[in-house]
Amino acid sequence: MNNEMLNEMIVRKFDELFYFESESRDERIGLHASAIIFGEKEFCYREQVLSLYYKRSKDSIVPFVKRIFLNGWYVHEKWQNLFELGGIAEHIERTRESKHWKIFLTPDAIIRLYNKRFVVEIKSMSTKQFVTLRKTPPAGAVRQCQLYMHLTGIPNGIILIEDKNNQQFRVFTIEYDPGIAWEFINRLYKIKRYADIFESEKKAPKRNPKCITRGVGRAKGCPMREACFGIKREKLKQ
Repeated sequence: MNNEMLNEMIVRKFDELFYFESESRDERIGLHASAIIFGEKEFCYREQVLSLYYKRSKDSIVPFVKRIFLNGWYVHEKWQNLFELGGIAEHIERTRESKHWKIFLTPDAIIRLYNKRFVVEIKSMSTKQFVTLRKTPPAGAVRQCQLYMHLTGIPNGIILIEDKNNQQFRVFTIEYDPGIAWEFINRLYKIKRYADIFESEKKAPKRNPKCITRGVGRAKGCPMREACFGIKREKLKQ
């Protein structure tokens, strides 16, 4: 065996380690706030309703994407540790449940600073993306922070963006905007109604038009694809 072949084998073996890492994390169950903020084309009521009753499919994310996600995870951990060391952290990555909506939420951090409480949303991105930021934070981060502010009752938010290439960072402070949050609360109302129909009539909402089969398009990465297509349905413990 030559060195080039050995190197390729080691790379493949190292890539497999990322699957072990993701499997080591606690199984995600139920409806999560982070899934409510997707854009109209990606958001799926069927997926969210099924998530209330069935276990998720094993992820089909390729190692390349897993490496990116894990790197972002460590950026989160770095800042969360600093918040704790600096004595400003109230809660770090603590999952809580809104009983009314049957939804779980896990803010990156809740901190107290200058006599105010803030919900903190942490994001990492490439230099190319980072330099385009001026006075406006990424829209997705704003949506997620606004929903968390609504569900926690904390009217102040901080969006922390780090350039993962050189570790420069920027912060954007935002205030609670019920107009932004309402779009997602309206979705929760609809999910609640669809869930009632599902329980009484065993009928789930229509499938996303992008999901022609479970192996293509949006469905390929959907955590509820097997339940959606009736391939495998493992019920959650109620």
